[in-house]
Amino acid sequence: VLLFFGAVLIHEAGHFFALIRFGCRIRGFTLSFAGARIETEDPYLSYKKEAWVFLSGPLAGLCGCLMAWVALRWNFTKSGMLFFSFNLLLSLFNLLPVKGLDGGNALYALLCHYGDEDTAVKFADFFHALSLLFLFSASVWILNREKNVSLLLLTIALTLGTKRKKATITS
Repeated sequence: VLLFFGAVLIHEAGHFFALIRFGCRIRGFTLSFAGARIETEDPYLSYKKEAWVFLSGPLAGLCGCLMAWVALRWNFTKSGMLFFSFNLLLSLFNLLPVKGLDGGNALYALLCHYGDEDTAVKFADFFHALSLLFLFSASVWILNREKNVSLLLLTIALTLGTKRKKATITS
């Protein structure tokens, strides 16, 4: 649990430092079962900066992954491998183009930056649906093969709880 919490803290630190870099004032931070939320006093970031803020969490996690990999080369431990795995899985999962995840929010922000919001919503919704279809298919395959319902439950939670909010970082 502590290793997973450490991976989550690295991920959120990426968002936090990107917000600070773009001059945002942090008002609050909450951590819940559904993820984390950083609230800022600044109501607006450009779409390009917003995309960078969303991508900074997974990028920080990949940096944590790299640090764990280097440490594992010197001294392999089960804890180090678990920390590496948590960072990698958290980063890759959050890069999926699903609403509410960093990848979906970054995709939407970039589409808005390079085009209009109506087109951005259509493309983001398409990639969201395609990603959920992939996750659902993978979860059925895993359920059938391994008798594990974890990915199916996560896919259902993502399907039911998807909202897009501007200027609020969730992961």
